[in-house]
Amino acid sequence: MGADEVAYHQSTVVGRADDHPGAALDYYGSRGETPLRWGGAGAARLGLSGEVTPEAYKAAFGPGGFRHPTTGDRLAVTQRPGFELVVSAHKSVAVLGVIGQAEEMHGILDVETAATMDWLDSWFQERGGRRGREQVRTATGGLVYARTRHGTSRAGDPSPHDHVLVANVVEMLDRKGGHKGLDSAALRDTVEAATMVGRLHSAARAVELGFTIEPDDGPSGNLRHWRIVGVPDEVCDVFSKRSDEIAAYQPSPATTATGPARWQPGRAGG
Repeated sequence: MGADEVAYHQSTVVGRADDHPGAALDYYGSRGETPLRWGGAGAARLGLSGEVTPEAYKAAFGPGGFRHPTTGDRLAVTQRPGFELVVSAHKSVAVLGVIGQAEEMHGILDVETAATMDWLDSWFQERGGRRGREQVRTATGGLVYARTRHGTSRAGDPSPHDHVLVANVVEMLDRKGGHKGLDSAALRDTVEAATMVGRLHSAARAVELGFTIEPDDGPSGNLRHWRIVGVPDEVCDVFSKRSDEIAAYQPSPATTATGPARWQPGRAGG
């Protein structure tokens, strides 16, 4: 996540410029576009909770590295402000909002995002730090992140998804202590495992809610997702204008993303 992505979320989420007016979000109620909220064990250790204020956002994701949003102390000197993850509901889940089951839809995505981030946070707490030339793994205070939910795609399709902005800072819990930049390679290498954990939990919640599910490997055969049985493909296709735009732009299906939770070096946008 570079300076342009930071500015994008500052405008569209913190500044609320991305709210979609009109009937498109009626079925999402008050949960269509939500403010950024702090999350992660690292955030708790820093005393960060609740909604992210504009001032706190600038401190955490501003140029030069993470500053404590309350004290202003520079905790990490980095060039990259943070990293963006996106957790998206399957299109068959998104369609639930159109047929009057918005709470069920949100509940399924709530579980998926929570399980995805809890797994990542736990991994980083256990061994997410690295120290010295030997890159010795060490325990940390966990992740500091801010999360928001978008209700639609940029094309206006029903597409609930969560943006998770992970700050480029971690508290080292070894003998030396202190704070430093996050191990981005570790985040990249673990996000797929976290995605699978999130999908398993959301699948379990869907079954608890009474839905029948089946595997969905997607057009590429590598999606490794699940879908709700009984939602016609034709209905999903109607609400996939954004996917069609991306498919038309991409030179090959092999270049498209294969999972809803993905490590984002750039903006994913909702």
